[in-house]
Amino acid sequence: MLLTIDVGNTQTVLGLFDGQTLTHHWRISTNDERTSDEMALLVSELLRLRGIEFHPEELGIAVSSVVPRNTAALRQMADEWFGVKAVVLEPGTRMGMPILYDNPKEVGADRIANAVGAYDRYGGPSIVVDFGTATTFDAISAKGEYLGGAIIPGIEISLDALFGRAEHADHGLGVADVDGEEHQCPVPGIGCVSRRALGAARQDRRRRRTLGGPRRRTPPTAFRSGEIGVGSPGPDIRTAPAGRDRRRGPAPSG
Repeated sequence: MLLTIDVGNTQTVLGLFDGQTLTHHWRISTNDERTSDEMALLVSELLRLRGIEFHPEELGIAVSSVVPRNTAALRQMADEWFGVKAVVLEPGTRMGMPILYDNPKEVGADRIANAVGAYDRYGGPSIVVDFGTATTFDAISAKGEYLGGAIIPGIEISLDALFGRAEHADHGLGVADVDGEEHQCPVPGIGCVSRRALGAARQDRRRRRTLGGPRRRTPPTAFRSGEIGVGSPGPDIRTAPAGRDRRRGPAPSG
């Protein structure tokens, strides 16, 4: 079995693989104050609640982390509590994907993990979009090379900034009302009062960012021929448009 741990700035995702099959997964908040002992307690309880028992020699641990303090804690946890050496995705780790960056050490572990996963599932050329604390766009060539990408503020960060600067913004976006009465706008998805307009912005932002982000600029030479697959692994979107899975049929949602 392989326990994979993806530590983001806001959330940490854990997945348990049996061979190539993802059998269980969990999502918890990221807290860089957690010690290795606390991490061990948390992981062991998650496994226990699922009735999972294992011998240390049967378990491997792989870590992708953008929070250095959590990375150190997970290394220590794997060594002291599970008796294994964690494989940490970092500069120097062999991943089978050339990084065509001026300084490959500047590319975050999360972006490399996304690129490797996208190429394994869709082949290349591909673009992978990750909706996290930041929204990242990463490009993979037809040869399986990491070309680079773009980073923009995440959905929640953008909305927080909007609410912080909009003097009359209301966080209760579920109902649009006038004088205390619910008001139905004539065109679905288009707000006709301020509260409904903000609600529409929240719902539409994901679609516009996903569909518009990679297409707003002229595609580089590597993408001007053939089909480009687009996939999204992030927690803020449950479905995202994706190209046909060239290796396994239609790409799954989620």
